[in-house]
Amino acid sequence: MKYRLFYLFFLFLLQRGYCQNEFTFLTNSTIKFEVGKTLMKFIGNNKAIPGKYLIHVQVDSTYKKEFMKLGKNKLLELLTDPQTDWATNLLLYDIFKKDAFLWWETGIKDWKLVIKDEDILYWNSTLK
Repeated sequence: MKYRLFYLFFLFLLQRGYCQNEFTFLTNSTIKFEVGKTLMKFIGNNKAIPGKYLIHVQVDSTYKKEFMKLGKNKLLELLTDPQTDWATNLLLYDIFKKDAFLWWETGIKDWKLVIKDEDILYWNSTLK
């Protein structure tokens, strides 16, 4: 009985618009991010791991976990949607800590023309 009341209350909230889609912010025009460079790491005598450029999207770790629960098919769908492709790709770069050296001076227009197709192929093979 208790669960039925909770379920009915949840449906009421959903109908009234109190429960929003958690990923509504994920659009190309609203996403906020930074690109930073890591330092070179020395791992032994004459051995080093070069630094790399990393993207940091301004969302919390809970959001990133929920985002990854969307699954490969949904993420690839978001990558092909002109309203969410850039934002989705930025978030994937952040989550996977993929080197973003091409992003240092790349904007959305350049990314869509030059890098987008390559990134989609990469994510298609990387995402499970």
